[in-house]
Amino acid sequence: MRHGAFLWDNLKSDDPFFIKILDFVAKRDEDVYLVGGYLRDLLIGRGSKDIDLSLRGDVINYGRLMADYLEGSFVLLDDVHQVVRVVVKEKETVRTVDFAEIENDIENDLMRRDFSVNALALNLKKFIEDKKFSLSDIVDVTGGLADLENKRIHAVSSDIFQEDSIRLLRVLRIGHKLGFYIDAETKSFVIRDSDLIKEAKSERINDELFQIFSLPNVLAVIKNADEFLLIKSLFPEIEETKGVIQNDFHHLDVWNHSLLTLSNLENIVSNLDDNFKGFRDENKFSATFPLSKVLSEPPPLSKAPSKIPPLPKILPEIPPLPKMLSEIPPLPKGGKGGLSNKILNHLNQPVMGTFNRLAVLKFAALFHDVGKPAVKFVDSKERIRFFNHAEVGFHIVKNISARLRLSKKITEIFTRIVKEHMRPGFLIHEKSLTSKAIYRLFRDLGDETIEVLLISLADRMAAQGVSFLDGFIRHNNLIEVLMGRYFEYEEEKAKKVKLLSGQDLIDNFNLAPGPQIGRLLSEVEEASFHGLIATKKDALDFVAERLALKNKRE
Repeated sequence: MRHGAFLWDNLKSDDPFFIKILDFVAKRDEDVYLVGGYLRDLLIGRGSKDIDLSLRGDVINYGRLMADYLEGSFVLLDDVHQVVRVVVKEKETVRTVDFAEIENDIENDLMRRDFSVNALALNLKKFIEDKKFSLSDIVDVTGGLADLENKRIHAVSSDIFQEDSIRLLRVLRIGHKLGFYIDAETKSFVIRDSDLIKEAKSERINDELFQIFSLPNVLAVIKNADEFLLIKSLFPEIEETKGVIQNDFHHLDVWNHSLLTLSNLENIVSNLDDNFKGFRDENKFSATFPLSKVLSEPPPLSKAPSKIPPLPKILPEIPPLPKMLSEIPPLPKGGKGGLSNKILNHLNQPVMGTFNRLAVLKFAALFHDVGKPAVKFVDSKERIRFFNHAEVGFHIVKNISARLRLSKKITEIFTRIVKEHMRPGFLIHEKSLTSKAIYRLFRDLGDETIEVLLISLADRMAAQGVSFLDGFIRHNNLIEVLMGRYFEYEEEKAKKVKLLSGQDLIDNFNLAPGPQIGRLLSEVEEASFHGLIATKKDALDFVAERLALKNKRE
């Protein structure tokens, strides 16, 4: 934690937006305090976007005036308790300023906050006058400064989670984000009140969940959430995966396998340049994935029947590529980092506010095998089977999405990843991998192709069989090929002109609106993509042939 003086000039260069707020405060008579996360992060030298203010006076009017001054939007969050928000869009981000009314005095106000590190206040009027402040200027009635120094998260009171149950998730997020530990007393309060998380509004749960899944090394948060009984309260469907033993292809039960898949996924995304180096730099399909980074030292997981054996220091000779891969011509070389940059650009696409595709992908990794407990059976040869678990899992996560009231976009991404996560692996067993098979895979996976390919690789890495290493190398090669092919596919698709519409089929072939129209248009698009047809006349002739063939069969 910083101990010297905090100077106005430094803040002016570090965060001009905050200086604008100070300029506005200086023009007004109200007593205003900076509180919460922004002050906390300022004290420990972290950047922060969201600002919390407490003031005496008409909060609603104050907020409207500041919104006008900052050219932002005014949002009334709670008219009873006088809580408002100002939202300001900057070039590359969105800034928010939250206001709450001080009841009685600032000391009592701080005692009603959640954690001691957030229960700190700075009088902005005094800061504006002095153009600097030090730790002695901070109002601290809960020991927050000492907890910042000791990197500890401590509840202000024993009933903070009963007052607002969303704090049960927030304590995990803040602790992980800051790298602080949650003390034993606060942990006991979380466990005691864990079931109260069900009472929080689904929108607030979503916001906290996806803030958590937007953090790096989210596995650590999930393990804490499980230890604190929050997984059991939030997702009983996942609770059922614990202790579900799998077949010889897996060395962990379903729950721990899912945790390892999540960990692998984060390692893959963090090391994309290394993961796909052979494809990008050597223009050939070689296995250069840094296996030792992920597999030799797996994270400590509970209830694991056995440990992953250490990898040999020198990998065995890579076997020849299967026919399905070796016959695919290599892609043109791209610039350094070309493929990894394309993948990251895709994963960074926002899907809800500031939450991106990567956060949803990591969320889905935890649920990818959630359908297994419902379909597990032992066949006549005493082999454990999980037939159709992806389809069953799809329906489970669809229900979870409805329960959490996830947005339509997040629901589409989440459910498709779970439903299709097995698809790429099936292609390994094909005798030949044709352009038609690749096209149909990309068509079916749609915008979630990259997510499904990544989770397929992470899932395969979390499995273990007799030919584990050989099987992984072939799987990695396949994913590497498909990654590059997908971006070529997208570029080609963008160049293609739509040859027919549904109305064209209705007008020319006297067809009734229905599923047949969609199927025919899909066939036309595929034929066009492969260069079999190029004009509208070609397309109409193609449809006529398809309909004639169908009538002949009937």
